[in-house]
Amino acid sequence: MWAQLVSGCTVAEASLALSAHFGTPATDLAPDIERFAAELVAEGLVVASDATEPGAAPALGASAAYATPTLEKYTDMQELLALDPPAPGVSGLAWPAAGG
Repeated sequence: MWAQLVSGCTVAEASLALSAHFGTPATDLAPDIERFAAELVAEGLVVASDATEPGAAPALGASAAYATPTLEKYTDMQELLALDPPAPGVSGLAWPAAGG
C-alpha cells in the first residue's frame, strides 16, 4: 500500500491494484486505504496531491494474505533526542547530494 501511495496512485487506483493482488473486493479495501492515507498525511509522511495524471503503479511482489494496514509511531526516544542539541556550527549546513 505504501508503494502504491508514494508512487502517486490515488486511493481508488491503490484499491484496485491491491484488490487484484489480494483477491479482495476493492470496496472492502478502500476504507482501509483511505484511513491509512489520512494517517500518513496527518503525520507529514506524505502530501496529498491534486495531480490529474494517474500514478505509475509499482509491481506488487508475492505476499501473505491481506491484513489491515496500521501505522506504528515510535515516540519512546522523543524526549531524549530533544535534549541533544545540534553540534555547534552544523545547524545551517546542507548534507551533500547522494553519490557526491
